[in-house]
Formats: sequence, structure tokens, C-alpha cells
Amino acid sequence: MSNQNLHYGTIVLIILIFIILFLLNITVVNITIGVLLTLLFFYLFLNSLNKKIAVSELISLICFLQLVFFSILNRFSFDNFGIYISFILPSALIFLLSFNIGLKKIIINRDLVLTTLKNNKNLNFILLLVWVGIFSLILNVFDFYFLDAFTYIGFCFSFLLITYKKKYFFYVFIYLVLILLNCIIVAVFGNLIFAGFLCVLFIPYIFKFNKKKILITILISFFLLNIFQSVKHVYRSMVWEDDQRKYDINLFVDSFFSDNDQDSMSTLERANSGLVISWIYDYVPNRYPHLYGENLVDDLSNALLPRILFPNKKDIDTRLNYMRYTGRWTPEGNSVGINVFGISYAEFGFVLSLLFLFFLGRILNLIFNYLIILFNSKNRYHILLFLIPTIFLSFVKFEQEFVQQLAGFLRTLIIIILIYNFYKFLNSKAL
Repeated sequence: MSNQNLHYGTIVLIILIFIILFLLNITVVNITIGVLLTLLFFYLFLNSLNKKIAVSELISLICFLQLVFFSILNRFSFDNFGIYISFILPSALIFLLSFNIGLKKIIINRDLVLTTLKNNKNLNFILLLVWVGIFSLILNVFDFYFLDAFTYIGFCFSFLLITYKKKYFFYVFIYLVLILLNCIIVAVFGNLIFAGFLCVLFIPYIFKFNKKKILITILISFFLLNIFQSVKHVYRSMVWEDDQRKYDINLFVDSFFSDNDQDSMSTLERANSGLVISWIYDYVPNRYPHLYGENLVDDLSNALLPRILFPNKKDIDTRLNYMRYTGRWTPEGNSVGINVFGISYAEFGFVLSLLFLFFLGRILNLIFNYLIILFNSKNRYHILLFLIPTIFLSFVKFEQEFVQQLAGFLRTLIIIILIYNFYKFLNSKAL
């Protein structure tokens, strides 16, 4: 009961803070509130890791770290920090509140896992999907990506196997090695960070870490992230020295011992996703008008068309929205994007963007709760709860183009619903 009171007390506190943000447009006050809320989300995340699969807590923490806390630390790089922080705080709070209020918990019943996987048909089905994910990573090495969506489905199920028997831990190791290899090949390490998030969510929960072990895990994760952030810039500069962009594992190893480029960004600077949004706040509508969803609808319509039915559909060029809404040019081939907070303001303006973020959060909340109810409807479906993080963790990438993010979310959701129905059919045959 005390935990429930704390939960509702936290919600009331955040709502009061939200009201204060509109009444007091003072940068110092906004900075103080931003830091305190980040610490609150960090506490809620740490407090949840050994009690449930803390997907929503991770999304909330990463959102505030990337958009608020790291922006505060790098505030002197902003030309309009006061405006930025007064806009982004209520926007982030509206989105997170609408997503989190009434959200169900992902709690794994170990007895149900053991009972379900003792059935060889169920165990073999899970092992099949784990191996499909491994096979997809091997195909990625040769530039075949048609099974790419199964990578993290298999990876999440490898943690299910650990819950069943610890001897299956080698599957997690295989996945991490292959994901790292894929990242080295393309010189982009976002997928490795994504895999790290899944490890942080599952391992403390499965092994029931105490607070000390959880804190050590977080510190080690941040240390490794900082190392990779430094190394990847050196490695990319080596790989991209010529037009062919040749990769080499030995080159990657050498980058650990090379001098870091002084111009490369630190982890804090890289994690700061607010600078691009601040440019949008400056540029729109002063020099480019709000189009009230016109571009967003076009981009979403194009992104959601299945390529198998529309082979000639256009690829999404994330540079277009970036240049359109910031007024800044970027060369072809650069990976840039505008996240949900930037695109909603650019399309609809501040007030209507709050409504957009609210309804988006509620839709995600409904889908999240629906999946938990669906997978808990019968004991043998319970193991599918392990798949929910791979759907929703796309929303921790707040530096990613929103349209791509939403398209990936829907694609993964559809595949998991298909897996559920096939698994349901498989179990019905056993009756």
C-alpha cells in the first residue's frame, strides 16, 4: 500500500511541477526542476530493476537524460537554452505521464516459465526463434537483412532460456559477439547499445540483484558506453579514410589504443539530443511555417507501405526533415533525424504538439497493457512477456527519426502478434 501511495504521490508531484512550469518561465527554476525529475526517474529505475522488467522506467530515464539533463550540462552550446528548456520540459512530462499512468507491470512468474518450457514442443519453438535471430545476424554480415526483425526477438528469448536454465547463458554471449561484429562492419554501434539496454533490463531481474549490484551494473554500463563512444569515433575516422569504407576487426582493436580525436564528442555531448530540437524552436515558425501534419502524414504513409507489395516505394530520407525544419544543410549519407518532440512541434506548434504527445503516449499505454493482458490470458502464453521490451525500447532512441522509429515499432508489433498466433496454434494442436 505504501508503494501505491508513493506512486500516486509522485504523479501528483509531477502534475504540480507541470503547472508551475507554465506559471514560472524562469530558466533557473526549469533547470532545478529538470535535474530533480531526472534524479527521480533514476531512483524509480534503480528501484524497479529487480522487481519487474522496467521498460517504462528505462524509457522515462533515457528521455530525461537525453533531452533534459545532458542538455543542461551542455547548455552553453545552445543559442536559446531558456526557450528550449521551457518547451521540452512540459513536452517530455506530458508524453511520459500519458504513457505511464495506469501502465501494467511486466512481472515474470518463474514457476510458469519452468512449467511451460518443460514441454519440449514449447522449448523447441523458443530455441527455433533464438536460432532464427542468430541466423539473421549472420546474414547481416553479408548484407542480407530480410530477417533483421527477428534479431532482438531471439535475443529476448535467450533471456527467457536463462530464466529456465542458467546453462543457456551462452546464447546471450553468442548474440553479443555477433551484434558487435555487425556493428564493426557498418561502423555504427547503436544496435550494441540497444542490446546493452536489454541486458540491463533482464539480468538484474532474472538474477535478483540487490541495490549494490544494480548500482555497480549501471556504473559499469556507463563506463563501457564512454569507452565505446570514444573508440567509435577513432574507428570511423580510420574506416572512412577512403571512399570504399573498408572495415577491419584489427582496425577496431587498434582504435582502442589510438589517440582520441580532440574534435570528437564526449558521451555526454553525444547523448544530448536537444540541440537539434532547439534549432527547430528557432527556425519554425519564424522562417518555415507549421504545416499541421501534412509532411508527417506523407512520411508515415510512405513508411508504412510494405515493400513486398510496393517494391518501388521511396526510401525515407531523414535529411529532408532535418534540413526543412532546422534550415541547416547536411551532406548526403549523413545519419540525422528529428525525434518525436522535434517533429511534433515543427508540424503542429507548441500547444498542439502537447496534444499529439499526449495521445501518442496513451496509444502506447493501451498497446502495452493489451499485450500484457493477452500474454497473461493463459499460463502457457506467459513466456511471451519477454518480447514486450523489444517492441517498446525503440522509444529510448530519442535521437532517431520519429517516422522510422514508429515504422519499426509497428513492424515489430505485427511480427510478435504473428508469433503469438502461431504459438497459440501450436499449443492448440497439443490439446
